[in-house]
Amino acid sequence: MLLGIGEYSATAAESRAQTATRYTVTAVLLADGPEPVSGGRGGTPFDSAPTQATWRTRDGQQRVGEVAAPAGTVAGHAVEIWVDETGAPAERPLTMTAAVLGAPLGAATLWAAAVSLFVFAYRGAVHVLNRRRLAAWGQEWAARQAGSTRRDDQSPTGS
Repeated sequence: MLLGIGEYSATAAESRAQTATRYTVTAVLLADGPEPVSGGRGGTPFDSAPTQATWRTRDGQQRVGEVAAPAGTVAGHAVEIWVDETGAPAERPLTMTAAVLGAPLGAATLWAAAVSLFVFAYRGAVHVLNRRRLAAWGQEWAARQAGSTRRDDQSPTGS
């Protein structure tokens, strides 16, 4: 529970920081995007590739660089991109929804890993101890059998 709360707090803070420093702009492609490739049952093109484009930042500076262009786009087509405070292309900021969903998932994964580690350690210790006990019992049994001379002993060595 505390792990999830801590993870959520950290992820939510990261989301707020990214959202505060990143924004969308419209970039105009200077070159054609990748050729469309049909994929899946619907034949929908889903590839994107870096393509040269130009865009303006909030303060009006014109930038030129590579942006991810969807398959089949042509030069002059406008695409929405995320940029950071310097105007450089950036990844989409982490959303609060991702923080809310990711925190319990991360905590559950960490908890499952810790429990698995303890289970493996326990099973390993039980295995080692059982092997040592079995070896000790085998030695004790062999020692008792070798020294057995009782009359009611029905073993081949005792007759």
